[in-house]
Amino acid sequence: ELKRGNWEIRGAQKAFELSGKKAGIVGLGAIGRETLKLCAAIGMKTAGYDPFVPEEEIHSMGAEYYSDYKALLADCDVISIHVPLNNETRNMIGLSELKIMKPSALLINCSRGGIVNEEDLAEALRERVIAGAGLDVFEKEPLLKDAPILQAPNLIVSPHSAAQTREAVIRMAQMCVEGCLAVLNGEKWPYVADPKVYEHEKWK
Repeated sequence: ELKRGNWEIRGAQKAFELSGKKAGIVGLGAIGRETLKLCAAIGMKTAGYDPFVPEEEIHSMGAEYYSDYKALLADCDVISIHVPLNNETRNMIGLSELKIMKPSALLINCSRGGIVNEEDLAEALRERVIAGAGLDVFEKEPLLKDAPILQAPNLIVSPHSAAQTREAVIRMAQMCVEGCLAVLNGEKWPYVADPKVYEHEKWK
């Protein structure tokens, strides 16, 4: 708007402060926990839902515990999704869940496409069921420029690039090499995806 010469956009009262708002983190794995820390650092109240993380552990992170993610959706100002895509999480956020959220709420999905139903989200944004959304992941990737979700208002999108910094790509390559070397040397690598492999008789 400023590039168009619209200086008066500054008085549109579209901006709001994050401090004091409640951030709901759905999924408290490594990335969800880091997101929670960032939200707390800028003065947000934090809340967490993860069926695999005990209530006491979520409280120890300084977050309010929710046993039901739909209750978290209803209470929070910003919802950030950090769960894997599986049969239980596919279409976890559809129109009925979006209608539970506050009309002023924002939804962010940087985990996997398919967790948020894109057709339902587009409708929710068009009908102002929620205030806005940010997506880094999509049901079909790469996202085509005529994808219907791109026609939705109040939407920020990026091309599944949340982890694509120069430094992160280098670290991923280095970790891959370190993991391969560890396996070849018969050593346990701390970043293996499924630690249960070390329960196999070959590791005993």
